[in-house]
Amino acid sequence: YMLGYNLGFTLFDDKMEASGNYSFNGSNSDSKSSTYSNNHLEEQGFDMITRRNSNSLSDSKGHSISMRIQHTFNKNASLIFQPQFSYRLSGSESLSNSSTQYDYFNGGLVNMNDSWSINSNNSKSLSASGNLMYRQRIIIPGRTLTVNVQYNLSNTLSDGFTQSLTNTFNQFTNATNSTIVNQRNDQTSNQASVTATATYTEPLGNYF
Repeated sequence: YMLGYNLGFTLFDDKMEASGNYSFNGSNSDSKSSTYSNNHLEEQGFDMITRRNSNSLSDSKGHSISMRIQHTFNKNASLIFQPQFSYRLSGSESLSNSSTQYDYFNGGLVNMNDSWSINSNNSKSLSASGNLMYRQRIIIPGRTLTVNVQYNLSNTLSDGFTQSLTNTFNQFTNATNSTIVNQRNDQTSNQASVTATATYTEPLGNYF
C-alpha cells in the first residue's frame, strides 16, 4: 500500500519556487507451510516419516520527503536546493519445527529426531541527502561560475536473534543428544559523505 501528497508554491514576488512530495509505503506478508513425506524403505524394513511446519511474518513501513527550492536573486544569480529524507522500519519473524520417525513394518514407531527454531530480525534506517547548486553569470553571456555541493547521511540500526533446539534420539540406548543455539546480534551503521565542485565556463567567441 502507498500514499502520496504533492505541494508547490511561490514566494518573494515569484523569485522563489518551491515544490515538495511526501510518500508513505508499506507492505506485510504472512506465509505458512506444512509438508509430510513417507519414504518406503523395503530393504531396511521401515517407512521414514518426516513432518515439517513453518510460519513466516514480515512487515515494512517507510516515509520519504523530497523538495526542490529555486531562488532567483536576479537575472545573473540563482540558487537551487534539492533535499531528500527517508525513514524506514522493517521486521521479520519465522518459526519452524520438524520431526522424523521410523515406522517399522512389524508395528513399531520410533522417534529419530525433532527440532524447532525461531528467527527474528528488526531494522530502522534514517537517511538524508541533497544537492545545493549556486550559479552566477559573470559580465558577458556564456561566462558562468557554478558551485555544486552534494551530501549523503545515513544511520541504520538492526537487531535479531536465533533460537533453536535439535534432539536426536538413539533407538538402541534410549539416549537423547540435544543441540541448543541461542544467538543475538546488534549492528549499527553510520555513513556520511560531502562532495563539492566548482565549474567555471568561458565562452570561446560570440557565437559559441
